[in-house]
Amino acid sequence: MARPGTPAVEAAPIVYVVDDDHSVRAALEDLLASMGMQVRAFASIAAF
Repeated sequence: MARPGTPAVEAAPIVYVVDDDHSVRAALEDLLASMGMQVRAFASIAAF
């Protein structure tokens, strides 16, 4: 919690991407990161 008089810092939302196609996964990572989101990408549900 921020002290009075200091702005609160919000963490960027985390988005989880699960896709077995490397190209799709990489494109989504780039797109979402460019929108200021933290991205965690996985090639499969098992890896997630």
